[in-house]
Amino acid sequence: MASHRNNNRAPSSPQTFLSPDIVRRVLESNRARARAEGLDLHFTEAQVRNSLMQSADALGSAAITSLQDHHRIVSRIHDSADLETLTLARAEARIALAAAPNNARIRAVHHNGLAILLRMTFDKTHSLRHINETIGHGRSAVSGTDEIPSRSLFQSHFARSLASRFSLSASSIDLDEAARVGRAATFAIPTAHPNAATRWNNMAHVLTINASSPRGTITDINQAIECDVNAISGLSPNDQRKGQFYQEIAALLL
Repeated sequence: MASHRNNNRAPSSPQTFLSPDIVRRVLESNRARARAEGLDLHFTEAQVRNSLMQSADALGSAAITSLQDHHRIVSRIHDSADLETLTLARAEARIALAAAPNNARIRAVHHNGLAILLRMTFDKTHSLRHINETIGHGRSAVSGTDEIPSRSLFQSHFARSLASRFSLSASSIDLDEAARVGRAATFAIPTAHPNAATRWNNMAHVLTINASSPRGTITDINQAIECDVNAISGLSPNDQRKGQFYQEIAALLL
């Protein structure tokens, strides 16, 4: 996985780092991420090369290579992934995190990616160990960056994980923090932002779980429906998540 990286060597020069193979792999990763997020975007090799040159100047090629590893691991995992696939992906993600440069922003991305894989695993195993580890990495991701778009996305995933743990712990502390962090994440960026749908849907999950708690009210259900409606409105026409979000709304209406 990291044959192109050696942490004991000086970072590659931009000319070496931006070889045609590297540019092509990043291009494929960007296209995969766009598809996974329901975005109809078309990247060119020239755009990727220019972006990498700017990032390499700012962060160094080792950091960009590290991010490339992260995107390669996470972008190919979907909700339908089985436990074996998730287990292998988590192992790769741990290696990538351990090998990541000592850069808080880069490591936050890796923590968030591992947290997502762990939460997907928890959704299948309902293991307290898995959700506790999810929350640990999620908290590290949130504390690792002050950049608003990234931080709000990390907060959104973190909030959903906290709410998920409530199903096992029944701790109002988890639910209170999930609501506070989730709202901060959801309203930190405009509704029209390309990734806003993820935040709205995660907030809908938090509200749905809150509605099922002893203190839940019809207001929680109404707000969860509103969040999912907002999530759908931000998706492209061919985004496969629309069906999932409509199903969630239907379940709330029952």
